[in-house]
Amino acid sequence: MLRRSDLADLRPAFLDLRRAPGSSLARHPFALDHLVDEDLRALHADDDARDVGGQVGGEGFGGGAEVDLDATRHAEFLYECVRETVEEDLPREVKYLESYDRFVGRVQTLFDMPNSKLDLLWRFLQQNDGRFSKHARAKEFAALTDDEAVAIELMFREAIG
Repeated sequence: MLRRSDLADLRPAFLDLRRAPGSSLARHPFALDHLVDEDLRALHADDDARDVGGQVGGEGFGGGAEVDLDATRHAEFLYECVRETVEEDLPREVKYLESYDRFVGRVQTLFDMPNSKLDLLWRFLQQNDGRFSKHARAKEFAALTDDEAVAIELMFREAIG
């Protein structure tokens, strides 16, 4: 059973879920807003029964009274977001982490680099299709020989498959 106090907090809680990077909710940011906006205007904790009465519970809605709210579409939307996360996002994230771990492990067998430098190396190669940019090669990784740079680029391509 849904109470008025639950409605006041419903919308902000859903909006916070969208902020998770890479989440299904983040990819469909307006879908949830649309569902909520169709059913309810933004409700606030300081709303009283007169503010809420006509839009959800009908006339006679009083403080603390139960509300009939069909949240089927909301549940279907959230189910689809969870399904998409489990079937698409998580496998993609696992693949990414496995590639990163393979690459870092291979580089660490040949070179003694701090983790921050390994992260930078990964990002540079990822942004430049597996190749060192002139800037990265000249500034950040100038200590590498040409053969070492080529070997690292090969390790990257093998790690990402």
